[in-house]
Amino acid sequence: MAWGTRAAEVAVRARDAAERVLVLDDAPATGPIAFDAELLCMGDLCADRVCAAGWPSMRVRVLQAPVPMVAEPDVGGARRQAWRQTRDIADSTLLIGLLPAAPGVGDAWSALHAVGRVRMAGLDAALVLDASTAEAGSTQVFARSIGMRRAVHFAELRTDLAEAAPAIDVWLSLPGGGRDGTALDPAVAAGAFAPLIAAEGSLAAPMIERGVDGLLARPPNDLAARLIELLEHGDRRRDLAVAARVRHASTSRREAFAGAVQAFEARASIRADSALAASK
Repeated sequence: MAWGTRAAEVAVRARDAAERVLVLDDAPATGPIAFDAELLCMGDLCADRVCAAGWPSMRVRVLQAPVPMVAEPDVGGARRQAWRQTRDIADSTLLIGLLPAAPGVGDAWSALHAVGRVRMAGLDAALVLDASTAEAGSTQVFARSIGMRRAVHFAELRTDLAEAAPAIDVWLSLPGGGRDGTALDPAVAAGAFAPLIAAEGSLAAPMIERGVDGLLARPPNDLAARLIELLEHGDRRRDLAVAARVRHASTSRREAFAGAVQAFEARASIRADSALAASK
């Protein structure tokens, strides 16, 4: 793990492994040193600078910094009600938020499919997407065409998640477009006072202790089952959210980022063990 340009250059030159993980909080001062290094960049700006410096975009992963923890609980539900009223959403509607891993990244179709199955089970549920999510508009159009007009809503989740947080009942981490997502989603969801369901195989998955501080699912059918499980049991949602807050909620940007790096390392270790077992 390396913080800063000088430390990053030393780390790249010092290690001989075929696959390397390098963490930057600023762009390299020089061009690429080793094209086999996998760069974990803290935010989009860092990633843009890294790519401009000559690093292959296929080796660059962006981890978004978590939003600040909500300072005060929404006692009495005043903020929840205010946010919903401005969008004409009933307080009884169970809202499912899709965390955007990066601009335009998020599997909105799998999320909508799961929400549709939840509604077929008799639950009044709706999906909240960031407007930048790929195919967000077409997702809403399709929902309206099949009689789910009020099943999709939009919010500025990337820039003002803290405002929407009190209104969301469950968060989803579903990277799309062939992406692995971000391991910071558990920290974001924990700071937003709601349990997280992450896609199996995503970067968020190694951070979660299944059934203790979050759930894992395979979209879309298994995801729908996990959503129904949580939406039908408010106590279960609260228990997961409290456990996640204790384990994942971070008070600093770097603390959460370090946790994300550990998830990368855990995932790399699993891959290595699997490859070793397959070769025997």
